[in-house]
Amino acid sequence: MSVPLFFIYISCQGEVLVSDTTAKDINEPTEPSSDKIEIEPSDESTTDSGTSIDPNDVDSDGYDLETDCDDQNPDIHPDIEEICDSIDNNCDGFVDPEELCGPATIVVLDGYDGTIYTSHDSGFNWEITGIVPFTTPAKVAFAQKSDGSFLATTQSGELWASNDGGMNWLELPDAPWATDTNGGNSSHIAMDGFGKYIYVTSTHSTRDGILYRSDTGGNSWEIAGTWPFQTGMDTDVAAIPYGPVYIVHTPYQGGQVFRSDNSGESFTLVGNYSSESGGNAIVEVDIAGTVYTSGNPETTFFASDNMGIHWSPRGDWIDGRSIASIVDYHTTLYAVSVKGVVLRSTDFGYTWQEVGNWGSAAQRDILSATGWIDVIGVY
Repeated sequence: MSVPLFFIYISCQGEVLVSDTTAKDINEPTEPSSDKIEIEPSDESTTDSGTSIDPNDVDSDGYDLETDCDDQNPDIHPDIEEICDSIDNNCDGFVDPEELCGPATIVVLDGYDGTIYTSHDSGFNWEITGIVPFTTPAKVAFAQKSDGSFLATTQSGELWASNDGGMNWLELPDAPWATDTNGGNSSHIAMDGFGKYIYVTSTHSTRDGILYRSDTGGNSWEIAGTWPFQTGMDTDVAAIPYGPVYIVHTPYQGGQVFRSDNSGESFTLVGNYSSESGGNAIVEVDIAGTVYTSGNPETTFFASDNMGIHWSPRGDWIDGRSIASIVDYHTTLYAVSVKGVVLRSTDFGYTWQEVGNWGSAAQRDILSATGWIDVIGVY
C-alpha cells in the first residue's frame, strides 16, 4: 500500500518551512496538529513489482486456502486434471489413482526358500518371477532402490541385488549385521529406502538397536545411529525420501514409535500406536506422509497424520492370519499376509478388501511367519 509522504525542511536561519511555505521560529511553541493521516486497512499485500496478492489465494488460481491444497502452485487446485506425477493435482486427497495411472506391481520375497512372487495387476494374480540364492530358510528384508533395482538381505548378512525385477541376482559383500552382536548376527532386520539412503535396522536382546545406512546402493554401509531399545522381537523401518525415518516395535512390547529427522543419526520416542495386545511390528508411510501400522485384536490398522505422535485405529480385518507387511502404491495401500492373502485399501486404510493370494502361485504349502517374508510396492 502507498502512504502519502510530506517533507519538512530546516533552513540555515533556523526556520522550519512547511508545505504552506509559512516560516515559523523553531523556538516558538506550536500546537499539535489536528490533521491525521487515515490509512485504510487492506486484505492484500504487494509483490516487489507492486502487484497485489490476496493472502487467501496466494497463487491467484481462483481457489482459497480452504479448497486449494497447494496455494503456492497455480497448477494445483480442485478443477485441474489429475495426471501421473506423484502429486495430488486436483486436491481430492488421492495421488495417482490406479484407474488413471495403471495397476500396481507388488513383489513378495519369501525367506523360506528365496522365491520371488510378483503381481502386475494390483495383487489379483501372482506368478513366480525368480529365486534369490541365499541360504534358506532365513529372516529377510527387501527394498527397491531409487534406480528401480531390488536389494535383498538376510539376518546373517547375505546381500543380493537384482536389476531385472528379481529374475537374476548378483551377490554383494556381506553386510555388517552379520557380525554386529559379539561376533554373531542380529536377531531381526528390516530395510527401507528410496532416496539418498537405504536403511537397515538390526536388533538383538543384548544391545540397543542399530540403524545402518548406505548411499552406495548397498555396496558399503555405515552406522547412522542407534535407538534405546533392546529386543530380539520384530521391528520395522520406513523412510520418506529425504525425510523422516520411523522405527516401530511390536504391541507385545508397547507399540513404541521412534522417529529420526536427521537421516537416522538420532531418534526420539514420539508415540505408541498400540499397547493393549499383540501383533507384528509393521510400519509404512504413504506419499502423503501418513504413517500406518497394524496390531491386534485380530488385525487392526492404525494411522498417524502427525508424524507418529498421535495414532487412531482405521479399518480392521477379522481374520487371525497374520499381516506381514503393508506397502503403498501412491495412496493405495496393500497388506500382505504370511499365509498368502493380499488386502487392498483405496480409502487410507478405513476399509480393506481381499484381492488375491500370493500363495496361489507357490509350488508348496505356505509355511511362513512375520520376518520370514517381506514385500515392496514397485514404483
